[in-house]
Amino acid sequence: MELNNTIILPCDNDDLSKRLLTSLVQMEDVITVIIFGRDANAEDAVKKADVRGGAVVAGFERKIAWMQNTALLIFLSTLIKEGEGGRPDSINIQEHIGIAISLTDKLMDKIPLNPSPDFIRMELAFITASKV
Repeated sequence: MELNNTIILPCDNDDLSKRLLTSLVQMEDVITVIIFGRDANAEDAVKKADVRGGAVVAGFERKIAWMQNTALLIFLSTLIKEGEGGRPDSINIQEHIGIAISLTDKLMDKIPLNPSPDFIRMELAFITASKV
């Protein structure tokens, strides 16, 4: 599987994953979609997000992080701020397969687990996170 716009956070190295997340969310000016999990649904969501992440709209670069170790969600919630998508502590991996984060590190969208996200849903996540 070729993922051109995705950073895979290693599930066996929390320190590296935390550094990559911090860099992606707080130090880079990119619109970010983060996908949670290691199952077939997560892999499918990552593939679709990666395709949509290849588009550069209005000059904004898009990136995807594949968070296979969902225990990192607690750390992630310390990096992002409340936005249109709600409070960071409202993210629930039983209901959400991913989130979209703005350039200003705000939670802008929560991507539902069901129905399984398609290309249009992934594009909507990026568009929602593009709002300033």
